[in-house]
Amino acid sequence: MNLNRKYRYVIILCIFIISLIIYLYKKFSNPLLFGIDGPYYYIQVRSILSTGYIKYPDPPLAFYILALFSLFTHDIILGIKIGSVFIMLLSMFIVYFLVRNVYGELAGYGASLLYVFSPYLARLSVDFLKNSMGLLFLISTIFFYHKSIKNRNINDAIISSVFLILTGLTHILDFGTAFAIILIFFILSFNKEELRYLLIPLLTGFLLIVLGFLYNPVMGGDTSRILLLINDILYRRIGTFNIFYSISIIFPVILGISGSILASKSKIKYDRNLLLAFSILLILFNIPIYPYSHLFRLNLMTAILAPFVIGSLISSPKDLLYSVVVILILSSIFMSQFNIQMMNARPSISLEEYNEIKYLISILPNNTSYIVPDVRLKYWVETFGVEVFRKPYIISQSSNVVFIIEILPNIHGFSLKHNKPIFRPPPNSKLIFKGRFIEAYIIHK
Repeated sequence: MNLNRKYRYVIILCIFIISLIIYLYKKFSNPLLFGIDGPYYYIQVRSILSTGYIKYPDPPLAFYILALFSLFTHDIILGIKIGSVFIMLLSMFIVYFLVRNVYGELAGYGASLLYVFSPYLARLSVDFLKNSMGLLFLISTIFFYHKSIKNRNINDAIISSVFLILTGLTHILDFGTAFAIILIFFILSFNKEELRYLLIPLLTGFLLIVLGFLYNPVMGGDTSRILLLINDILYRRIGTFNIFYSISIIFPVILGISGSILASKSKIKYDRNLLLAFSILLILFNIPIYPYSHLFRLNLMTAILAPFVIGSLISSPKDLLYSVVVILILSSIFMSQFNIQMMNARPSISLEEYNEIKYLISILPNNTSYIVPDVRLKYWVETFGVEVFRKPYIISQSSNVVFIIEILPNIHGFSLKHNKPIFRPPPNSKLIFKGRFIEAYIIHK
């Protein structure tokens, strides 16, 4: 498929603009921030704008990027919504160039189209903003790594290392995925003549991991999650059977197996090894040997692992009809699931509940401290700039102390809405507010 360069970029730009409109339309369908961590991002960005630093330890880069967007838009919520979607979708261009350089123009278009309308990416864009934004740095790391070895260019290896550092400063799972691809590629491609191109990003990744363990602010302590994953696999439980989730992991595993078969037929060593690296990780990230909470997050990385493998499936220089049919089949699968994800996307509380919290805080004295044991609700209360804790042991003695819980239907002490324990007010407390969604109790000292 040969197109004038001008038309090449018009097509990919149209895909970007259409996807940007769709994602932003959904984000602005509700005035609140979406997902479980929506208010958490608000708190972190507000802290940067007021103090220059994030409030809670975390890989910091995504929050500073969102703070820049918030400065530009003069609104934190606006900055987070626009910034997170824009940075996430920029990765589409790198996906396009990577796939196009290996499998051709049509494969590049197909892979980038299926990437932006992937149900996995849709879920990341709602609940895991740092993870979704880090995909830009992840795929840029791999693009320049592959390019450096294929063209034997030391500058590209250095650029790849810089993007790997940016990935680590954004999200640990993105960094772990990029580092795993580099490591697999290194093992498959080991060659003394190309050692310096292979080693530079690999050593950079090792050094960043060590630095992350030694100096907490670098990656916000996220390196400890690597040890947590290993511990959960070895000492707690292996495997998680969940009928619904078993369906979600079948497709990536089949895709990974297909990519591995196609890689065996590839004649170009570096293209073959990159396809194998993506395919191996698709399989490893989607086999049920992990506790559910880990499997769930690893499964979502299919968003960035699948496009290159899909590109290999689409690629058929001698049969245009075959390529188009594959794109249409995969598009029908992806779009139906993408639509379900977008329809289900919403803030973790309703606008009515948010307004109820806002009203409660407005009628209480300014020196009030709040205890909110539900961490999800805690961050929403904290967005109003008040002092909020999950436990009362560090609250100032001069403060009024108010305990806030949600009113939820429950059975046997568990919430029907969230399937977790119901929080009860302490015995030395008195009900001062009962709304439709929340109750507030003043705690007597």
